[in-house]
Amino acid sequence: QVNTQYTQGSIHKCPYTRVITQGSIHKFHYTGVITQGSIHKGQYTRVNTQGSIHKGQYTRVNTQGSLHKGQYTRVITQGSLHKGQYTRVNTQGSLHKGHYTRVIAQGSLHKGQYTRVITQGSLHKGQYTSVITQGSLHKVITQGSLHKGHYTRVIAQGSLHKGQYTSVITQGSIHKGHYTRVITQGSIHKCHYTRVITQVSLHKGQWVNTKGSLHKGHYTRVITQGSLHKGHYTRVNTQVSLHKGQYTRVITQGSLH
Repeated sequence: QVNTQYTQGSIHKCPYTRVITQGSIHKFHYTGVITQGSIHKGQYTRVNTQGSIHKGQYTRVNTQGSLHKGQYTRVITQGSLHKGQYTRVNTQGSLHKGHYTRVIAQGSLHKGQYTRVITQGSLHKGQYTSVITQGSLHKVITQGSLHKGHYTRVIAQGSLHKGQYTSVITQGSIHKGHYTRVITQGSIHKCHYTRVITQVSLHKGQWVNTKGSLHKGHYTRVITQGSLHKGHYTRVNTQVSLHKGQYTRVITQGSLH
């Protein structure tokens, strides 16, 4: 570590215009860093932080360049970036190959916990117009795509993709599915639903109204006019499990599995 360092050269094969630090760079702990060059193959216009830059802890970061191959216009955070904890993040660039117009979070980004996130760019290769969540991200409230899905509007307080939902409203797809409207309090894909309403496909199926888990789950009520796991249903109403399960009542004019 260095107590104080002024340099106009490179630090670990990165060109810096000006760096002031009291810690190490690359697996580092910064007390104060101001640079106009790159940090770990990133391009910074200005960075001011008291934590580490890559898997570190940030007290404050302000930059107009990229952070870990991202493009930031402005970032202010008190947590770590990339699998870290954020107290506040405000950026108009990309975060982990995403494009943000504005992001405010108090949790971690990318496999983290968010208290509040608002963005108009993409998050983990998704396109978000507005995101507000109190659960995990990769998994949120959006008007763009979520895990290669397309959402018009999603509001959730839990995780998406093997997560728990308090409320989810979307008009796009969830895990390669196409939803017109979905409201659920459970997890999507291998989880438990309290209420799901959709008019498009759920895991290559066509569901209209269900209150249980979908795909190896337990259903309270399922009404569909599409296929269920490569099957064709005109109408299905059951209160037990679907797909290798027990049925209380099933009405169909197509095939079941």
